[in-house]
Amino acid sequence: MEETGKIVYRDYPSILYYLIYVIVGAGISILSYHLDNIPALIASVVVTIIVVAILRARLFFEVTDDRVTAREGLISRDTTEIQLKYVMGTHIKQGILERILGIGTVEIFSAAETRSRVLFRGIRNPVAVKDMINRMIQEKEP
Repeated sequence: MEETGKIVYRDYPSILYYLIYVIVGAGISILSYHLDNIPALIASVVVTIIVVAILRARLFFEVTDDRVTAREGLISRDTTEIQLKYVMGTHIKQGILERILGIGTVEIFSAAETRSRVLFRGIRNPVAVKDMINRMIQEKEP
């Protein structure tokens, strides 16, 4: 992917976005520990770390001074990009747990004919990211 402008924001989903995997892994680890099954304990910790790392690496978000981009996938890739001049609006999605953890999803909608949207899922401080994008859009307006 060719970079077209100055990078303003670049991030992956927060580790908290994958909290359910960590909780399940911790539960299996605790159960393994109480059953005196040290190999299962070690395996559950290692598998949990690997699963969360792979899932987190699958998503990548970037804002440059002229576009927003979301990339998904490790082996095959799906990249969605919208130039800032075509952004119609932004929206934040947060459930109660996401609000408590300070994470959420920012949706960026295109005004172009394709009506595409870019999703920044599980990001830290979604309100600040949305506000930054909206400010950049306003600065681009004539």
